Amino acid sequence: MKQGSKLKRSRLVRRPAGAAALFVLLLLPLSPPARADPSDLLPNGSVQSGTSGYPIYRDGGASAIGTVSGSTTSFADTSVAPGSTHAYTVAAFDAGGNYSPQSAPSNAVTTQQSQSSAVGLWHLDELSGTTAYDSSGHGHNGAISGPVTLGVPGELNTAYSFVPKSTVIVPDAPDLEPGTADVTISYWLNSTTLPPCCNGVDYDMFTKGDHSSRGGQIKIEVQENGQASCMFRGALGGKQLQAGPNVVDGHWHQVICQRVGTQNV
Repeated sequence: MKQGSKLKRSRLVRRPAGAAALFVLLLLPLSPPARADPSDLLPNGSVQSGTSGYPIYRDGGASAIGTVSGSTTSFADTSVAPGSTHAYTVAAFDAGGNYSPQSAPSNAVTTQQSQSSAVGLWHLDELSGTTAYDSSGHGHNGAISGPVTLGVPGELNTAYSFVPKSTVIVPDAPDLEPGTADVTISYWLNSTTLPPCCNGVDYDMFTKGDHSSRGGQIKIEVQENGQASCMFRGALGGKQLQAGPNVVDGHWHQVICQRVGTQNV
């Protein structure tokens, strides 16, 4: 999916007649910064008297990647990849602009692996109103459109019940654009009505983007045989995976779709 593609809206929930949804979850990875131990970076492990600042160097580079003040004893490098290992050096400069040589390299600093963070979490358990509230803390509330029954029994608490063409629409936002990052989308479904057989009709459970644009689209569906499918479309084409049991059997099922690198899981 092309980084930064602009998609007008996300249709998070669209169900067949009699279907109920418990929640929808959208996960994107966060890349934590590398944090170097101050005792490794600063000469003698402490602030030096008369020092105005410390330029920071990474992996033997000749150009500083950042500068901290003379009273600062830590530095977070936010421009490194998750799971990578680096060594840092520092120099010191005074008020007259005089610079010392770089220090010996720090101990090796390894960043953490990426950690997933929910950018959208809709429990769909409201009992009134026309808003599906986002519980991720990012404020991506959705608007209920079409006939939707609230407060039906769910797998955990309550759920929404949908008819054809009813949906929840969430406005697009920059942090809902996965770009080339790994992404996970999960939802719960309880339905008894299969899509009409043999004419290519399916149920759209989650859509983002437009099929006519190569700028990017995510589409999570239930096919004619009751299997779940997920499709990711980007600037270089699209991939679709259809797998699993029949999820249209009157029981609650959790469907999880992941894009990891260029693979659908």
